[in-house]
Amino acid sequence: MNLFTYQLKQAFLSLKKKPGFVFSVVSTMGITLGALLCVLTLAYLLLIEPLPYPEQDRLFVAEHQIVGEEKEDQGKSFSYPGLVDLYKSKAAFEQAAMMTYGQGVIISHNSQPLVNTAYVTSELHQVLASPMALGRMFESSEAINTNNPVAMLSYHTWQHNFNGSADILEQKINLSGVSYRIVGVLAKHFVEPALSEIGRETQVWLPWDYNQEGEWRRQNFGEVSDNLMFIGLLKIGVNSLQAQQLLTPLVNERWQEGVADDDFFKGWSVDIRVRPVKDVMLGQSESIAVILLAGVIFLVLIACANISNLFMSRTVEKQRQMAINPQLAPLKNIYLKRCWLKPVC
Repeated sequence: MNLFTYQLKQAFLSLKKKPGFVFSVVSTMGITLGALLCVLTLAYLLLIEPLPYPEQDRLFVAEHQIVGEEKEDQGKSFSYPGLVDLYKSKAAFEQAAMMTYGQGVIISHNSQPLVNTAYVTSELHQVLASPMALGRMFESSEAINTNNPVAMLSYHTWQHNFNGSADILEQKINLSGVSYRIVGVLAKHFVEPALSEIGRETQVWLPWDYNQEGEWRRQNFGEVSDNLMFIGLLKIGVNSLQAQQLLTPLVNERWQEGVADDDFFKGWSVDIRVRPVKDVMLGQSESIAVILLAGVIFLVLIACANISNLFMSRTVEKQRQMAINPQLAPLKNIYLKRCWLKPVC
């Protein structure tokens, strides 16, 4: 025990004389391990942690891929009637929903705030199993072509614009001249799927029938928009590839009929791409996370190699001191054996 105490004391005194050595080791390991911890957390959130939806393994987005005459990609945009036809077919999906985004001013509010809106069919929040703070989500009475003016608010909108009013379900809001009865408030921990843009938060949810698409777009297959979304639960036993093979002929045939009188679209076609909601939400984030993780692990290995070199140099220096001072000779062998195992050398 006395020998161990003596060695600790000598190591401390030795390191005290070399503050640069101590700083190099501590700062190198601290920075690299901190970076590793941050990237591991990020990788877990992006690659491993499940989405907050109970049926995420069957939750997919269908994309309307337009292909030109030369088989070139012309973009991923739905036509309004094409989207509605796909929604009504339910060929590969057990439950599906349409959605589109917009903005509006609540003219019935004293401050008349500009809010982000989303126009959705009644199935959306059922598919997402959206938690509610108050009231209810949309139901069959607000389905497509029912023209029932109701609305749901986000939790933040309820708290910020309506001061968390306890009687919020008895109130109405007026958007673009339409009076909507508030039927529900989404829970604070509800996570909206980022299908349009990252960071966008819908403040007011409205029925699909009141979307801002003009009458011309609603009838014309040749007018496409990247603001139209389709999301749903695949039928049990159907994978994404099978869904694509099933839906593409149906959607393409209907689209070809819709643009038959327009020479501009001669030779064009439509493919349906079915992708997991998680892939759509994360985009390229997953591959970036993997690259970052590999890079940080490589950085930690380099840091460990550099610190090993520092300790080797320190060992050589102490060996020379022992060789010069004969009084330290009895401790030389003990020191050399232990120095490789103790980072205090």
